[in-house]
Amino acid sequence: MDTTKWKSVLVPIDVYEKIKKSAKKEGRTIGGQLRYIYSQYKSEEQQRVEEFVEANMKRINQASK
Repeated sequence: MDTTKWKSVLVPIDVYEKIKKSAKKEGRTIGGQLRYIYSQYKSEEQQRVEEFVEANMKRINQASK
C-alpha cells in the first residue's frame, strides 16, 4: 500500500460495523463513507462557528449602544 496516499485507521469493531453497514446502505466504500462523515462534520462545525460569531457580534453591538 502506498502510505503517502493511504493510512490504516483503528476503530472499535462496533464502530466499524456501523460504518460498514451505512456505507453499504448508501452505496459507498468504507473509505468513501469516512470521507462523507468527515465532510458532514466539517460543514456542521463551520455552521456552529458562524452561529457563535454571529451571536457574539449581536451581543457586542447591543452592549455598545
